[in-house]
Amino acid sequence: MNWRVQYPITIQNEDLRMAFTSIGGVEDLIARIVDAIYTAAEYDEYLLFKYLIIKAVSHGKMFPVAFDTSDMKNAAKKFRGFSNQLTFMSNKYNADGVTTTTPKADQYIFMDAQYNAAYDVDVLASAFNMDKATFMGKLKLIDDFTTFDNDRFDVIRANSDMIESVTDAELALMADVKAVLVDSEWFQVYDNANQFTEQYVASGMYWNYFYNVWKTVSYSPFSNAICFVANTADTTLPNTITVKITDKSATAESTILTLEPQIGSATLEDRNYLFIQSGDNVTAGVAVHKYGAVIIPANTDAQYYSFKIGNVIYTSNSTIADSSNVGATVTFTRTDYIADTLSALSITNVTLTPSFTSGTLTYTGATSSASGTLTATTTDTSATKTVKMNGTAVTGTSLSFASGAGNVLTIDVEGNSEGSPTTKQYKVTITRS
Repeated sequence: MNWRVQYPITIQNEDLRMAFTSIGGVEDLIARIVDAIYTAAEYDEYLLFKYLIIKAVSHGKMFPVAFDTSDMKNAAKKFRGFSNQLTFMSNKYNADGVTTTTPKADQYIFMDAQYNAAYDVDVLASAFNMDKATFMGKLKLIDDFTTFDNDRFDVIRANSDMIESVTDAELALMADVKAVLVDSEWFQVYDNANQFTEQYVASGMYWNYFYNVWKTVSYSPFSNAICFVANTADTTLPNTITVKITDKSATAESTILTLEPQIGSATLEDRNYLFIQSGDNVTAGVAVHKYGAVIIPANTDAQYYSFKIGNVIYTSNSTIADSSNVGATVTFTRTDYIADTLSALSITNVTLTPSFTSGTLTYTGATSSASGTLTATTTDTSATKTVKMNGTAVTGTSLSFASGAGNVLTIDVEGNSEGSPTTKQYKVTITRS
């Protein structure tokens, strides 16, 4: 039980009687005071459900769908499309990559109250393929996703465990969230105790009332959950992720390492990772658990490891050996990442100013050669990326080009960053002495 909240109240009957002319008025007031306890409990439960949504969305535990918030028709299409998708077997839309489905009858929609006001109810109901009455039963409004009553929640956290405060960074990310679509089993909230007790204190002639609410609360990583966000939000996966060795257990026969991607910061990006056992791992006899445990037999060579987030695969830049220690980190890079920079550039009989570095794009090149062609050489080949010199693709590592006075050599480097193509251009202006 990680949620324990007590609602105490004291009622002094004799004092109340002196303030009323009839016993009925006293009893009615007492009933209202007791009812206020239940109202407080309902508010706290609302905060609990809002808390679970904020934590899951802001830590990449829901599948993000970006759309143009200025186009209501486009938004309705996104809602309808992904609501339909959930009815088919898939492993894309839940945190642990379990192949599952969510029928329409089990889908619930949580929506920002102001954003919901811009929609006609009939349009929304149609978007989710539901009649109006059914849709209204499935729609749950949130006042807004960017605020949270941490003052009240801190009181709850004092007597509960495994519950954190909501940070400003998490709330800032939630500004782009317009709606959440979840399976009815995504919320894992179980009532362990709901008990109202009373105790009369004779010495003071008053009653102490206590309403105790104990729950087990979490969300299911096996149930589908989608968050709909503005297309201005950053939902692209980074080019690199740091992985840390968080545990190690060694025997004479084998070593077990626990690899954990460091993805704790607030983000809307999908961060539901699954490690992959490569062919080289199988050949070496290394077992790789999908949640990051690797079992390395004794006397096994160091290995490269991989994990995937959605359809994007990350592979370690360096090998990890059984001699690696807890706390060591390794950078994993997207396999589709191609840097749009040159690692080296030289031109025959030309002195570059300033000296070449990957981050500097503009140069001058002085040469004493009065005429003829010059040869530019780079170690970046077309096997790893596309490099064009003056619009001509480099098929090897060098290209000769004509160089008259004031001739400009342009080098376009095409790469891929965070799943999208990128291009960077270097420019060298040649002068002859």
